[in-house]
This record gives sequence, C-alpha cells and structure tokens, in this order.
Amino acid sequence: MKKSFKVITMSLAVFSTLSLFSPENTSAVSSSESKESVLQEPIASTKAIVINTKMRVGDIYPYNFPASRFTITGNIFAIEVEERSPNFTVMRAVSPGKVTISHRNSLGELVINNVTITY
Repeated sequence: MKKSFKVITMSLAVFSTLSLFSPENTSAVSSSESKESVLQEPIASTKAIVINTKMRVGDIYPYNFPASRFTITGNIFAIEVEERSPNFTVMRAVSPGKVTISHRNSLGELVINNVTITY
C-alpha cells in the first residue's frame, strides 16, 4: 500500500509540474493581450533628422551619451573621440575632412550629423 501511495504521489507531482509549464497554460505566461500591445509599438521611429555642421580644426562637439551609441563614417581620422564619463562623449576635430556621425535620440529618431571640418 505504501509503495502504491508513493507512485501515485510522484505521478501527481510530475503531472502538476508538466501542466504548469505547458504552452497551453496561460496563467504561467503573460496574457496574449499584453504581448500584442508590445508588438504593435514601433521599435524605432522611421523619421530622420539631418544636421549639417561646420567645424574648424580644434573645435569640440559634446554629446550627452556614451560613444558606443555612435556610428561614424567618412574621414574617421579627422576627429578624435573621447569618452569623459559613461554618459558624456566629446568629439574633437583634428584634421580637415568630412565625417558623418549618426545615432538615435531619446525618441528613437535617427540623427545624422554631417560634419565638414576646415582650417
């Protein structure tokens, strides 16, 4: 009798564990309505802001976010990037050239900064 009682208890424990983690169990997973509302929100805005900036060699351009959020293309040797703190980056113009610096702002909009560096 004790042996059959153990078998029944173990099978109930296994069954309850399997039913808890089954895909049909919606109580273990967040509701489908909240999943749909998250998926409907845009990940990033499709709007782009283009800024044309002229700098002279030696000028400094500050940014209030980390250097890891930038994409720099063009004459990358024309600027020097210095991250002064985790959320503050300074770009210094060191030689003439054209550089494009792009990043996403807090609204998710793409900001493209076309920088022309002259003497």
